[in-house]
Amino acid sequence: MFSVRRPIGSAPRAQTWKDNRGLLLMAVRFAAARSVARSPIARALARRAVKRAANDNGAPSPANEMGDTMRAALRHFAGHGMASALIAARRAETAHEDGDETARRWWLAICSSLDRALALRVEQRLANPVLLMIH
Repeated sequence: MFSVRRPIGSAPRAQTWKDNRGLLLMAVRFAAARSVARSPIARALARRAVKRAANDNGAPSPANEMGDTMRAALRHFAGHGMASALIAARRAETAHEDGDETARRWWLAICSSLDRALALRVEQRLANPVLLMIH
């Protein structure tokens, strides 16, 4: 629209002039955004890369594997909700009364996955025949 002449090598300044209608105009310079990768603020806020990720699919360890008991406990929880630990404890007691040791251990393991304190109380009660009569 307008050309402003200035000496070569001089720094640009905010200049104003009037157009043919008498309105005061000011030059506006466009400055493109800096690269985000090289921005000092972005570098300061960036987190350092972790040298080795915790879940890098290295050698499997028992702590990282989800066993059959945990899968069953999660399915049991999905089916019964917040009462799932209590239901598992009752099923362990029923299996104990029926004499099914395998089922008793299975249901106690599921109960322990969901509520360890409840599983310990049930296990203590099942181990002591006197406490079974009180229940």
